[in-house]
Amino acid sequence: MSKHVIKAGNGNQVSNRDNACVLLQDILGAEVLDRDTVSLPELGERHISCYTDKNRALIRNTDGEKDSGIFGFSINTLMIRLLSDGRLAIYDIDPEKLEVSIKDDEKAIEWSVFERISDHKWVITADLTKMKQLS
Repeated sequence: MSKHVIKAGNGNQVSNRDNACVLLQDILGAEVLDRDTVSLPELGERHISCYTDKNRALIRNTDGEKDSGIFGFSINTLMIRLLSDGRLAIYDIDPEKLEVSIKDDEKAIEWSVFERISDHKWVITADLTKMKQLS
C-alpha cells in the first residue's frame, strides 16, 4: 500500500512541492507543467504550494511583500496542507478572493480563511486509498 511522502518540518518545502505534483497527477489527473504548476482537467492551470503548519499558512515573503507564493502568480494556487492525522487537504485558492479576506500587514493567516474562500476542496487519506471532494 502506498503512502504520500509529504513531510512536516523546515527544509522540506522543495521536495514536498515536487511530491505534491506527483500526487496531484496520480490522484486528480493533473498534468505537471513545471515544478511549480499543474493543469487540472476542467479547472486549468494552478500554482502548487505545500504547507505543514497546523494553524496557519504564510501568504507573503519574509519582508511582507506579495511577490511570491499565492500572490506571485496570476493563477489560482492549490494549497496542499498536511493535517495532523496524515491526511492531505487541498484548497483551490483564487488570489483575488484571498486579497479581500486579509489585512494589509498579515504575513500568515489561519486555515479557516482558506477553507471558507476555497473554490474547490479535497481531502486525501494518508494511504492514498480515498479522496473526497468537498466542494
